Amino acid sequence: MTLPQMSMCTNRCYCIIDVRTLKTKGGFRMTQVWIVRHGQTDWNLQGKLQGWTDIPLNANGVREAHALGFTLQGIPIHSLYSSDLVRAYATATILGTYLNLPVLVDTRLREVSFGAAEGTLHIDEQLLSLHCLETDAEVLQRALDFLAFIHSQHAENRVLCVSHGRWIRTLVKFFSKNEHPVISNTSVTSLISENETWRITNFLS
Repeated sequence: MTLPQMSMCTNRCYCIIDVRTLKTKGGFRMTQVWIVRHGQTDWNLQGKLQGWTDIPLNANGVREAHALGFTLQGIPIHSLYSSDLVRAYATATILGTYLNLPVLVDTRLREVSFGAAEGTLHIDEQLLSLHCLETDAEVLQRALDFLAFIHSQHAENRVLCVSHGRWIRTLVKFFSKNEHPVISNTSVTSLISENETWRITNFLS
């Protein structure tokens, strides 16, 4: 499938990631999932870990969401899902105004819980793992559960989802043999289920 050119976002670039495939059950059905990271917050700007702490978008984050909505306007999208955290839900609500879609909340899209580390500056991964209330395996499992749900409910459709940086990186790491791309605010990561396999492409970062 040829991805649409999104030339309106001139400050963004295209990045193709090598992929591995994940088998899905059932016959041939194509499903496309575009995962958006929420717009910027003040804690993003300050380099603080957010996790489940409910930090709203800042003014720039609102502008980013509107810019992406304008870019996506007119592209056929069947459904719009969001994490329940306010920074994701606000981003999705703005996108929904451009796509004429209601926002469907799914807590499986929620960010990783960083526990006592939330509100601190980014720290070493080993130290961070001591504070996290979820393991990477648990986060990956709920992400894959969400994909299975989307595959079963939205076969042969394109779905837009708004989630969070660590959540998206966990999926990308799984599919791309430990790639660690920068997941920018309002970047879009595309997953396609085709011929019983999932493949992932980060195409707007």
